[in-house]
Amino acid sequence: MSDRRRIISARESSLLLGISEGTVRNWVRHGYLRPVKENPKAFYYSDVLKTKKQLASGEIRRLNQRANRTRLERTIIPVGYVDDAVLRARAKKICAILVARRLGLEPAMFCLAMRLLVLKKEVRLDNPARMFQARAYSGWQRPTIKAEMLDWLASGKRFSDKRADNYLDLYHVVESATRDDLLGLLYQALRREGRRSRQGMYYTPADLLAGVFAGACRNRGSFLDPCCGTGRFLAHAARSGGYQPEDLVGFDIDPMAVRIARINLLLIFNDREFAPQVFCLDVLDSKKIRPFQKRFGLIATNPPWGATITPAQRTRLQKAFPLVSSGESFSYFLAAGLDLLAKDGRLSYILPESFLNIRTHRDIRKHLLSSSTLAAVTFLGRRFGEVLSPAIRVDVTKNPPSKKVKTGIVFQGGRTHAVPQGRFLDNRNYIIDAWMTEPENAIIKKIYHFPHVTLAGTADWALGIVTGDNRQFVSDVCKKGMEPVFRGKDVEKYRLKKPDGFIRFAPERFQQTAPESIYRTGEKLVYRFVSRRLVFALDNTGALTLNSANVLIPKISGYPLKAVLGVLNSSLSQFVFEKKFHSLKVLRKDLESLPLPLPGKDRLREMVRLVDRALAGEDVAVAIDRLIMSDLGLSDEEMRIVLEAGT
Repeated sequence: MSDRRRIISARESSLLLGISEGTVRNWVRHGYLRPVKENPKAFYYSDVLKTKKQLASGEIRRLNQRANRTRLERTIIPVGYVDDAVLRARAKKICAILVARRLGLEPAMFCLAMRLLVLKKEVRLDNPARMFQARAYSGWQRPTIKAEMLDWLASGKRFSDKRADNYLDLYHVVESATRDDLLGLLYQALRREGRRSRQGMYYTPADLLAGVFAGACRNRGSFLDPCCGTGRFLAHAARSGGYQPEDLVGFDIDPMAVRIARINLLLIFNDREFAPQVFCLDVLDSKKIRPFQKRFGLIATNPPWGATITPAQRTRLQKAFPLVSSGESFSYFLAAGLDLLAKDGRLSYILPESFLNIRTHRDIRKHLLSSSTLAAVTFLGRRFGEVLSPAIRVDVTKNPPSKKVKTGIVFQGGRTHAVPQGRFLDNRNYIIDAWMTEPENAIIKKIYHFPHVTLAGTADWALGIVTGDNRQFVSDVCKKGMEPVFRGKDVEKYRLKKPDGFIRFAPERFQQTAPESIYRTGEKLVYRFVSRRLVFALDNTGALTLNSANVLIPKISGYPLKAVLGVLNSSLSQFVFEKKFHSLKVLRKDLESLPLPLPGKDRLREMVRLVDRALAGEDVAVAIDRLIMSDLGLSDEEMRIVLEAGT
């Protein structure tokens, strides 16, 4: 079949374009992609390829602005990669030369690597204009470095002596050797951002690397970084972990990164003759890594998060790692690392904080907690400029799990506590609620022991409108035929603020809407969707909301809607929400799990009276908290803990 008639799926189209399937659907809705008439989820390959070419050429400017960040091509100097401002300034100058002159990345990296070796007197190059000729080099100090660099020169792409003059300025801009990883810094800066995003790879700040080795004596056996990149963890292991060259092993699927990592190790151990054990090898290839299993005393890395995995790759990985069902890249790396770890060995991975509690990751949490000991969880905050997700470091030891063994929890700022691992094993979906202390856990249990109802099966739910393009459909001026529409920022406790957006309700043109009857109902609750806090307002005007403000209509017999509103806005609900779910989003499944105490009809009527006062603008938060908690049997200290969580 010709490419013109070849049909591909929405998933294949998203991979070809480097966007999400949701964005594919959005582009279809707005006419940027045309599906096959018989199947709205299928596309002609030739049409998708044409769109891709239009994006690359800039012909479709609007999509270039709106497409996923995987399309971005930027040169980034990662500030946290090294502390030396002078080195970063030098790297910026090198990047400017390379971009302005459109120099090839591989010849540029070879040129810079050779310059460092010359400055460190590992080799002599009398005429830099001949840098791409093997015979131009003399005085090699170590056979391993000679073999490494000449092999690179022989196998490198786009190496031509005729082009060497173009690289002379690049060669001479490096005037002195440095202890810091200049090659790694430049490689991270010069690689296209889109490629890093698709592969889930980002640089690791220096202080996070140091934390892996700080205060820890060397574990028995070798050290492995299973996705080593240019060798950041390997270099720290060499300098801080007391390892010898033969004890350091690295794997990566990027051939150029592997070369740089090998060179970096040779430069660190400048008085040793050795062949670095850094291999261009996929640690997720179970057959190739089998010889290394149960060998390593310490495994540490920052594995890819959210890397794009093709359907064919996922099929292979499911066979190799049947316990991982999520398809998440870092989960596969965790499973592989546990297989490679020796008995009593330690694994130290930097992961997104969502690993701890998102349901998608229950598979790898169950595997980890059931097969080993979770020694520590360290909260790191938002440390990656390109990624909004907060990070953590998990430290795991290859010992049989025990419910009595306590996991050390370290927060930013130095606050610590310990949690029995058995609590995590007993939690729904094996949630690792590391942020919750044992006293807080006891309060949660007491709250749930009190008679209560929930919203599970007793409410109607709806997402706010997903327009697909707010700039097109939402106006800051109320035009003819438009009406107010509320966003998450317009939702305050109890009341909606005056909105600054207006919309013409045309559900057939939007990407997604709830039935209009949900929005138009007589009384409904509206809540912020993206929030660490519970913020609910009453609406009795039939107002529309965007998808940052979702809709809840409680239908609990004998439990007034206003009473539900008071409980959801209380310190008690905030405490349970924060400690049990610890989420950046207010999810329906979490709200359905919140306990709504059953205090009796008189107290429910009192709650409604207090909520009416809140709706009138009075501050009755303390009275509502006192009313809810008065029957729960909480001690003064327990109430203090709950109230502090609600502030």
